[in-house]
Amino acid sequence: MNKVSIVDRIRIISAQDSDAEVLSELGRTTFVETFAKDNRSEDMALYLDQTFSTEKQLQELRDPQRRIEIAWIGDQPVGFFQ
Repeated sequence: MNKVSIVDRIRIISAQDSDAEVLSELGRTTFVETFAKDNRSEDMALYLDQTFSTEKQLQELRDPQRRIEIAWIGDQPVGFFQ
């Protein structure tokens, strides 16, 4: 039986304007999981609102100097990079 690794199932796709909400959610989740334990909740909320709003993500998607890719497994977004 052939085993398919998780890496073999990941698709990397260029983000589009329609992915702004996906990027917002991924960014928020990743940042909270990484930094919440070391920061005050009000500081986290302020940073998340400024950095990972859907509007901010749309602005970044439309920046011609940025390249944003989203990693997908099936229809589930699992990561991104810029």
